[in-house]
Amino acid sequence: MWMLWALGCSEYSYTSKYQKDVFQQVRRNTVDVLLVVDDSCSMAEEQNKLAGNFQSFISAFNGVDVDWQIAVTTTDTYRTDIPGRFRGGEDELVLVNSEGRTVDAVRWDREWPFEEGVAMQLSADKFATTSNTSILNWCAARSEYETENMNMGSPGGENHLCANNVPPPPFAGDTGDTGTADTGSTDTEDTGESNTEPSDEPTDETEGVVPTVGDIIFTEIMVDTKGIVDGLGEWIELTNLTDTRLNLNGFAIQDDGRNFFALPENTFIEPNDRLVIGRSADQSLNGGVDVGVVSEGLTLANKVFVLSSSQDDVQENFEEMVVVGTSGSGIEMGLEAAQIALSEPLLSSDNQGFLRDEANLSLIFISDEDDFSPHSAHTYLKYFTDLKGDEAYRNHTMLNVSAVVGKDLPPYDGEPSCVSENGVGYYGPKYIELVNRTEGKVESICADDFSPIASELGLVASGLQLEFALSGLPDLETLSVSLYSENNDDSLIGELERGVDYTYIIENNAVLFTPASLPESETYILAEYKLLPTGAIISEDTGTGGVE
Repeated sequence: MWMLWALGCSEYSYTSKYQKDVFQQVRRNTVDVLLVVDDSCSMAEEQNKLAGNFQSFISAFNGVDVDWQIAVTTTDTYRTDIPGRFRGGEDELVLVNSEGRTVDAVRWDREWPFEEGVAMQLSADKFATTSNTSILNWCAARSEYETENMNMGSPGGENHLCANNVPPPPFAGDTGDTGTADTGSTDTEDTGESNTEPSDEPTDETEGVVPTVGDIIFTEIMVDTKGIVDGLGEWIELTNLTDTRLNLNGFAIQDDGRNFFALPENTFIEPNDRLVIGRSADQSLNGGVDVGVVSEGLTLANKVFVLSSSQDDVQENFEEMVVVGTSGSGIEMGLEAAQIALSEPLLSSDNQGFLRDEANLSLIFISDEDDFSPHSAHTYLKYFTDLKGDEAYRNHTMLNVSAVVGKDLPPYDGEPSCVSENGVGYYGPKYIELVNRTEGKVESICADDFSPIASELGLVASGLQLEFALSGLPDLETLSVSLYSENNDDSLIGELERGVDYTYIIENNAVLFTPASLPESETYILAEYKLLPTGAIISEDTGTGGVE
């Protein structure tokens, strides 16, 4: 039996020197991760790369029971209404024609009263293209379309009046009447004029006409189903306001981020009828919704501001959150934004529930510029560290900072740190100072592939140890590494293979695990090897020692 307290003990003789090093992976971790993403005009591609690599980021948490939370804010402290407020709860639906021109759009933010299991409906008396842009004309659905979990909405059916309980007017799509729907849009000051005339591009009646602004609008949105996976249960509704068949060939639905769904060929909406577009056509899985078109790659952001390991469909919400747009200030203040986000009054209001006393804190900054916050890096580091207490000054698992920035010092002042096909990245010394002082990771914003970066950042945030320094210099031909569940010989999980499960890092005299073979929380690692003589060096080619 070997025991953990025997760490560093050796069997010494001049002709045979063997060492056994025993390590224990850190315990189950609890961590709060704040991503601060640059939302200036040059960051669109970088945001998309980050959004597309959530699985790489979160892979370090899988299988090791990490209790994590993730929130996102931006580097903008000027143009945004509330600097430091977490992203979430805002999204948009934009219907564009074959030329990319907007035919209809609905945009919402966290003030819209979306609730789990309840669709938002455009009031039955506000069916006009200028009406569905205002929150005042939308309200929560009151009818139930799925009984088991009580999901509310009327996909493909009548909307109710938002102002009162008066039944809505007859709807031609439900009654068989091919005449013009009674939209009730008579108040032009409030709603604009409803265009019930078809487009100026008549075609064969069976082929329909191409709609223009005023012919078709969004009338109902289900963003967060209850008891049904969002990836199957989300749906939206489009309504034809004309008495002519509409042809949507070449049309697409998108948002201001990375969502884009091209409607399939032969997509039509009959006169005064409705088209339901959903994530799944299987009514046994989607809540019984009669979906006319199945969307691909079209996701809707839930009203959630802090992601956690206990939630479903986290990836979709992450993708929506980190694509923060490019309308933010060009004077990036990531450190200032992070401090505001983790200060009052936001911690007790918009950002409440994120910062947990028992959790470690990991800050990750993504920017193609240096930080222009008003205070020194030391001032911000002191503030962040004080949030976790005195121990965090020595234990960098409790507080660490990482950054995806321009990481290399440029050859001349004013020159970029790196250049890529998508733009340039400028050196970020202020961020890098915090990274170095907290043993975080710094990666290049110009990298073509963010998946390795995301994986490395996830490992740092997880708090799990990837590298274990040996106490002596090993003869690599004799190095053996094994994994145990307990502190004894009888709990062997398996023997690990160098070059597959781990590598030996000469510079650090350490065993470095690959993310795929990362030892789980609280498991034991046993490294056994023959010591090289004093003055020996390791050959990278042979793994054997020689004497200098």
